[in-house]
Amino acid sequence: KIWASGESVWIADIPLNPEFRRASAALKEGMHGAFFFPIIGDNVVLGVMGFFSSEVKEEDTLKRISTIGRQIGMFLLRRQAEEQTRTQMQHLVALRDIDKAIISSLDLHITTEIFLDRAFHQLNVDAIDMLLFDPNMQMLRYAGGRGFRTTHIQHTRIHLGEGIQGKSLLDNRIICIPDVNTSDEILLQKD
Repeated sequence: KIWASGESVWIADIPLNPEFRRASAALKEGMHGAFFFPIIGDNVVLGVMGFFSSEVKEEDTLKRISTIGRQIGMFLLRRQAEEQTRTQMQHLVALRDIDKAIISSLDLHITTEIFLDRAFHQLNVDAIDMLLFDPNMQMLRYAGGRGFRTTHIQHTRIHLGEGIQGKSLLDNRIICIPDVNTSDEILLQKD
């Protein structure tokens, strides 16, 4: 009810209110009065706070604290915005590092290593690799990676149009696989 309406709810005596779904649990704790208010941020209900009392309470006393819900909501939204800003700054720093590597070095290996390192840490993934297209062989070849436990991935060679990576390159599209263990597609192919 609070979530949908965004309004505070006062229950003078829990046993007399059939709409309160947690009445039996509250009564077992010896609670009788209750007041609930929404935690609101940016006109969206983010949560609900409940206050219980072993006594029957007057509505006036409890309604005065409902502004706390808006203050908590504003605090939560501010913290979320700060976290998003921090993450975006980290991404920008990583992009700047990659940009500097590209500008300052003609060595593809150095640029690839810097890119893989920054992407691995910024994306917070378990493993990452880069396959580069060899136009003479018409295949993707392993160029670098992070997070793999063995060296098997380093021997990857995939023909254009084969496997997920080869299809992704040929079709010029992103392919997302939520669980590689249940995919029918071939992820890795070795010569």
